[in-house]
Amino acid sequence: MSASLITHTNSHAFDIIDSCLCVGGSKITDIVKELDCSPFYLYDSDLIKARVRFIRDSLPEGIKLHYAIKANPMPALVQLVTGLVDGLDVASGGELNISLATGCPPADISFAGPGKTVVELEAAVKAGVTLNVNPPPNCNDWQPLAIC
Repeated sequence: MSASLITHTNSHAFDIIDSCLCVGGSKITDIVKELDCSPFYLYDSDLIKARVRFIRDSLPEGIKLHYAIKANPMPALVQLVTGLVDGLDVASGGELNISLATGCPPADISFAGPGKTVVELEAAVKAGVTLNVNPPPNCNDWQPLAIC
């Protein structure tokens, strides 16, 4: 009995060469050998750039495009995306730290979401990011920050 080749679903984003999925022009099997570890996450920066361009081209002029870090907080990915979008949306202190580490201007970082701690609120105010707050009951947490 002969071994059958694995077939891959056709994709406009990735090539198949010699029955092998390719990412960024390299066969996935070669990438696995080079990294010498598995599993791992693999991103194609050219594909990410093309997707952001497509979204921008699809939106009316004047619309600002932000990346929600909760979608994928991997620092290298956030660093790449920061240069492609108009700002970053964060929902936690950890995401705030990741966004600030990219060099994104604080004025282009939006911090929203419920359940912010006083420490997170203080960090956001100190950093100078746009802070979206929820109505009471946690308004008392904001008073020491002079934002309520």
